[in-house]
Amino acid sequence: MAVEPPQTPISTLVDELSKELGTPGEGEVKVPAFRPRHGMVLAEAGKAYLRRMRQHIRKAHDAGAPSRAVERAFAAALDKVVKKLFSDALESVSAKRKTDPQVALLAVGGYGRGELAPFSDVDILFLYSGRSAGSAKKISEGVLYGLWDLGLDVGYSVRTIGDCVKFAEEDVTVRTAMLDARLLAGDKGLWKEFEEQVSNNALTKKPDKYLEERIYALQQRHEKYGGETVYLLEPNVKEGLGGLRDFQTILWIAKVKFHVDDVSGLHQLGFLNRSELEQFNRYFDFLLRVRHELHFQADQKNDRLAFDLQPKVAPAMGFSRGAGSARSAEWFMRRYYLVTRAGAQLTGMILERMSQYGTSLPKRIASVWRRPKDVGDGFYLLGGKLTVQDPEIFASEPWKMMLIFERAQELDVDLSTSAQEALYLHRQKASKAFLEDERVHASFRRIIQGKTRIFRTLWLMHELRLLTKYMPEFRTITCHVQHDAYHVHTTDIHTLFAVRELRSIMKGELEKELPLLTQIGQQIERPHVLYLGLLFHDVGKNMGGNHSVKGAERSREICARMGLDATDIEDVAWLVSDHLLLSHIALKRDLNDPRQISEFASAVGNLDRLEMLHLLTTADMRAVGPEVWTPWKGGLCDDAFRVTKYALEHGRIAVEDLQKLANERTDAVIEELAGEFPDTLLREELMLFPSRYFLVHSAKQIARHQRMVLAHRTEYGEGGTKSFSDIPVRIQHHRIEGTPYYEIVLYSLDVPRFFSMAAGAFAACGLSILSADITTLSDGTLLDVFHVVDPFGRLAEGEAGWKRLEKTLCDVLQGKVPVGKLVGQIREPVNLARFAKSYPTRITFDNESSAQYTIVDVTTGDRMGLLYKVTGALAEAGVTISLAKVSTKKERADDTFYLTDIFGQKIVATEKLDRIEQLLREAIGGTALSTSSLTGARRAG
Repeated sequence: MAVEPPQTPISTLVDELSKELGTPGEGEVKVPAFRPRHGMVLAEAGKAYLRRMRQHIRKAHDAGAPSRAVERAFAAALDKVVKKLFSDALESVSAKRKTDPQVALLAVGGYGRGELAPFSDVDILFLYSGRSAGSAKKISEGVLYGLWDLGLDVGYSVRTIGDCVKFAEEDVTVRTAMLDARLLAGDKGLWKEFEEQVSNNALTKKPDKYLEERIYALQQRHEKYGGETVYLLEPNVKEGLGGLRDFQTILWIAKVKFHVDDVSGLHQLGFLNRSELEQFNRYFDFLLRVRHELHFQADQKNDRLAFDLQPKVAPAMGFSRGAGSARSAEWFMRRYYLVTRAGAQLTGMILERMSQYGTSLPKRIASVWRRPKDVGDGFYLLGGKLTVQDPEIFASEPWKMMLIFERAQELDVDLSTSAQEALYLHRQKASKAFLEDERVHASFRRIIQGKTRIFRTLWLMHELRLLTKYMPEFRTITCHVQHDAYHVHTTDIHTLFAVRELRSIMKGELEKELPLLTQIGQQIERPHVLYLGLLFHDVGKNMGGNHSVKGAERSREICARMGLDATDIEDVAWLVSDHLLLSHIALKRDLNDPRQISEFASAVGNLDRLEMLHLLTTADMRAVGPEVWTPWKGGLCDDAFRVTKYALEHGRIAVEDLQKLANERTDAVIEELAGEFPDTLLREELMLFPSRYFLVHSAKQIARHQRMVLAHRTEYGEGGTKSFSDIPVRIQHHRIEGTPYYEIVLYSLDVPRFFSMAAGAFAACGLSILSADITTLSDGTLLDVFHVVDPFGRLAEGEAGWKRLEKTLCDVLQGKVPVGKLVGQIREPVNLARFAKSYPTRITFDNESSAQYTIVDVTTGDRMGLLYKVTGALAEAGVTISLAKVSTKKERADDTFYLTDIFGQKIVATEKLDRIEQLLREAIGGTALSTSSLTGARRAG
């Protein structure tokens, strides 16, 4: 029975891809015969044959053979080996019987379909009658041992017909695998019985239930392999969104529900048109080819498009701007994302069409659900979604392409599939006249000023290519890949995810986690300016030069075209040009320096901009990836906001002002510790800490620190029985709620190289330092605060893990174990080592920002023991670290150090700065790429 074709069947991939990908060929790859030499061990012969066969199909693959032909060839080659193994096993069993046992060998799953990548798993089913159970066991053992000797990963089962029927009803995965069963060898009568009772009966029962189960499995798989986006740094070609498994899911459902064997059958039934059929095959072939190249590159099964493999895969896929270059990888990954995004949309659309066919809603409910409600302008609600009465409305009145998004946002409903298809089909009508139509701009302004669905509306507009039609400037960042481990998503998706983060803050969903920002968000008077600043903050990327400056120029053009007033335009442009400013001040500069705070306040200009910048900065950082934003960094941004707000409100900020803010925090700490310690004792203790300490730690954090310090003083201080020489360091640890991070606080004497030795001890214990803060007290002690992640789970061992860390620290500080030896024994994780290579090492000196200190900024790829090596190099250079602002973002280290010479003075001599740089580069090592370290550096005499 044919299904009525959709009114506007379309593909959702950009049209150019069809030309770029070409048409998959139909040629076949020849399969040589398998003829083991007489007397040769079968396992050795099989290994040699499969090795030659992989070399053979590699050549065919490199020569551009159709991907499905490559898979069929390898499956056919394996058939020959498997049949020989089965024949030998059967002969051995039959020699002891008068008749052949009723046993058949079936290929199932991908092997059954004849889709076998070079190093894929091999799935087989041994089918037997009840009387042949013993023979089936012996035959299966013979075949399986042979396959294992060949080095193959084998999935297998040994079942009767009854078992197959039972498991098909109970397990959707088993049912799916048997859908593609084919006979390899053995009893043909048993195979015929399998076809009658299993293939043509049990496997096709309850098709609607099967569809539901497969959709649920698809959703679970997407969640496991990256969620709702294809734009992952290291996507899974097989399991991820828009990957091979999505296409296969369509074919499985088609086979069960509509009894068709391939996608051509769905086309004949009307579920997709000729154009969509061709695109389905193109995308599938492209993904197969990528997967084959991954297998060949890794020389083993591998479906993850790993970061370090992308430059190697790119030339094989036709992107050869210098084999192995990052630029080639970026262009290849852009193509990959385009294909998988389009594939996800196409398969999703086909899936929805198949789901709607044959559903069985009760008539009364269905009549209400499907009764249209006219909402004006040619739109109506149907089934809880907004749709169009006539898809051609967008051809005759293109401005309504923006209006329908506004109306859906206003009604708080989704767009129907047919409305989305009509929008995509007519998107070319968004021409120059569309961009000059005030009705279009008015609708978009109302969307960005809306109270609900801002992210969801922008996301769908982008998916349907309307966002880039409305803002052509957005095209340069669409599917733009930054080939580093820091940026998890492409630039366009990162931008939209940042909008989603901002929406969560503005709606109060993160109030417990971000109380200050939630309060600020509720007071923003012009949220549309903030949303546009965020939407455009990276629009200058992929243009060369300073992306913030380029982006500000573009944002002015877009906002002017959009019809914003002059004040809004300038504020949007400022947010774009200076969107990195707050994070720079908060994470890399001293918040206790009135000069830097004053300069920052002057650059911001007013409180309105400061509030918007704080919200934008946090949304931007949180959208980069889960390891980039931490509560510690959020707290530093909060503190930078507070001191700058004070400067803006009072027109100035001086040392005494910062001390006043510190005193307010001191009072909060005393209130927090009320009843635990005498006020006088607390105030005396807190007076030993510099004011900066109170500006970068919350009252709760400081109270926690003081409990440890006062306990140590009581036990080991002047009135105690032991000194720091016996117990060189006091350790406090605290798991940061809702995160995988720990805060570790060290309290000790201010001894030379303490910070470096502590960093080395952490590295030796397998801890990765995300951030660190040094505080030197006026009595000659120090309190260093580290935020670490425990990738190896050693701290999860409980007290034993912490005892190990404490012993390592004590042994290092007391000189019992050379810290350099411990660091030298570290085995670096493979992923960290390969990501480190992608980052150039950049070292800059700044002698202008601080009146007292020389500031050195070190950016490089993170690696185990990096902070120890860097701080050790600074110690060797004979400089003193007065302040360290350590930050690790994903696999990139951004470390800042405030330095003085041995006389407490700034370092201004060129030869001295050159010597520091030389020692730093030697310490960091050759794994990082080198760039000119002094470009843009500021040296004052």
